[in-house]
Amino acid sequence: MGLEEHDKENRNSKVPRELRTPITSANTAIEGVFHWYVELLEPHGVDSNEAAELFIEMLEDEWSNETISGDQAVEDLFIDGLANVEAGILNHGLFNLATIVIDYAIQAIESHKEGEIELAWTFAIDASHWLGLLEGTVAERESSDSVSSNARKAAQARHRPNREMAEKIKQWYIDSRDKHSSYDGAAAKAITKFPVAFRTARKHIGEIAKTHPLHAKSNTNK
Repeated sequence: MGLEEHDKENRNSKVPRELRTPITSANTAIEGVFHWYVELLEPHGVDSNEAAELFIEMLEDEWSNETISGDQAVEDLFIDGLANVEAGILNHGLFNLATIVIDYAIQAIESHKEGEIELAWTFAIDASHWLGLLEGTVAERESSDSVSSNARKAAQARHRPNREMAEKIKQWYIDSRDKHSSYDGAAAKAITKFPVAFRTARKHIGEIAKTHPLHAKSNTNK
């Protein structure tokens, strides 16, 4: 059974339990990998139709491999995984997982075709197992990215008032710099206008005084 014949099989991933076969289970696993593949490429500007074509090419390559073996793909995962971790490559490990799912699924379909139903079920079960690992790994990474993103947003929100206050103090100093004989004197005046400590005001004034092009006056407390 090749790819075209497989596509004519039940494409509904929600097959009633009593109607499930190694082929429907394998089909569900392949569909799971397909959905992951489309979502993976979407942020890179690849639409679903193009992603589907690329996925079919990948599936056909695997299907034409006469020595296809999910067990070998599992071994490759651990071999490649160590190398990828050392190289800082993360997504490649997901492709390893996807390959394992596809290989076991194809073996399930081919075994069923040859009448080896029990063997076909073992491959289908392995395909489902590794699909779960793929989806779980993706979900964990997305959750981690979301937590990191939220943490960054929280930190930015927490520091935003401080940044805004700093800009106000700097602008105030630019506008009134001729009235102050020193940075310390300006800071002392600033804390009467802004809710900040002397050291904070002195820090902001010192920064803008050294970088603003219009500040040509030579101050004594630098």
